[in-house]
Amino acid sequence: MSGTFVGILSVARSALRAQQYAIEVASQNIANAQTEGYTRTRAVLSPLPARHLPYGVIGTGVALTDVARVRDVLLDASYRREAASASLHEARAGVLTRVETLFAEPSDASLGAALDRFADAWSDLANSPASVPARQVAAQRGQQVAQWLNGADARLTQFQAGTYARLEEQVGRMNQLFRQIADLNGQIVPMESNGATASTLRDQRDRMLDELATMAGAEALENRDGSVNVIVAGQTMVDQTRVSVFNAPGLVNGTARLTLGLSNEPVVVRTGSVAGLLEAFNTDVPGLRAELDRIATALVHGVNRWHRTGHTPAGDAQNAVGEAYDPATPAALRGSRIDFFASPAGTAPGVTPTVTARDIRLSDAVLADVNVVAAGRGAWNGTAVVAQPGDNSIAVAIAGLRTATTFPDDTHAGTTDPPAQVGLPGLGGRSVADAWRSTVTTLGLGVSDATADQQAGDALRQQADQRRQAVSAVSIDEELIGLTKAQQSYQAAARVIAVVQEMTADLMSLVR
Repeated sequence: MSGTFVGILSVARSALRAQQYAIEVASQNIANAQTEGYTRTRAVLSPLPARHLPYGVIGTGVALTDVARVRDVLLDASYRREAASASLHEARAGVLTRVETLFAEPSDASLGAALDRFADAWSDLANSPASVPARQVAAQRGQQVAQWLNGADARLTQFQAGTYARLEEQVGRMNQLFRQIADLNGQIVPMESNGATASTLRDQRDRMLDELATMAGAEALENRDGSVNVIVAGQTMVDQTRVSVFNAPGLVNGTARLTLGLSNEPVVVRTGSVAGLLEAFNTDVPGLRAELDRIATALVHGVNRWHRTGHTPAGDAQNAVGEAYDPATPAALRGSRIDFFASPAGTAPGVTPTVTARDIRLSDAVLADVNVVAAGRGAWNGTAVVAQPGDNSIAVAIAGLRTATTFPDDTHAGTTDPPAQVGLPGLGGRSVADAWRSTVTTLGLGVSDATADQQAGDALRQQADQRRQAVSAVSIDEELIGLTKAQQSYQAAARVIAVVQEMTADLMSLVR
């Protein structure tokens, strides 16, 4: 009989211990209900091995065999995929939005407004071709256009430098995470070798995997021993406890790229914030700088080709040293030969200069004396080239350059044939105004597309996260229900013990 009581007490004691563990697990879940990255756990209870008796098999109680994490790897993979896509568009939209702010269109601080003021100044000079103040205003407006382009190029350079710094920071962070995940693999494997689950360490690792997915679309493949392999852009960066790293972003002809460790093999990351930053650095910002350079080149070429043919109040046509003035020389070479905008050293007259937004500026001659600003052409009087009263042809032509798609190739080549019409260099038949509008439109569409893609990606990421949280996040209501069940089971086990005590007391009274 005593053996029967011992067996009953043993079963009841195991039930008390098991339900106590279940209550502890529920308490841990409730305590971490608001902890970011925490995965809820559940107590896994299993029956103890049964005893074989001559008259049958009888159970020996219950035991806690594991504290299991409630996690779905497929939902994790779905969330990380959507998070990587959203982060790509978010990073690119962030850079483009800053550039759009720089362009300040439409506003008085934009290049479009500066070009309007420049054209208006030349129109004013056309109305008063002898006016020195009008020449001064034309020079000032030209200086403002040049300074806007200089400043825009400088700020785009700063944006690129900032983007590159963010790339370096993210690559360094990824390498750090690779090492930390490998270290966690080394801790998880021995802890789980007896069948238990290293919940806290796995939560830490999952948070790191989420971050890596956001940055570069990292994928995780779990091994049988509980370790994970981390793959980025087809490259295995973590293989259990072995780690590969990315080199700092390198520049090849101004293009940033990622390379792998000692092999220096190029790695093409196509998703995540790193991919978005690479696209902004390598494509978006350089494309905008190139368009500004084309506008600067066309503007310098167009203005100077007209301005060189003009006659200025500063004096007669300036011939080359030692060159006799010949009235039969084509009109394109009869003018002052003074550039309004500076041409790079060594640029021959009539040759398209290579000018960038970074270095466009007024010529030294214009900066020194606004009287060299030409409003019209001179005429040969037999002795010298003299200004023609009221001649405003040069001012009118330059004022029209903003919207003109073509201009005379040689501006009267000394022949009765009509001059050939050519487009402004680099603009593909567009005017300067059209080129600027196209640049602003392209940027605006890029911002709009990236923002829309980001919003769509965020929505998909949130949906994926909600599905994941529905499985792995703590529900206070569910935990309270589980806590109540464990409490009732604990009380029932305690009642079994009380019943045994009562039965024992009854037996002892019979013996006495």
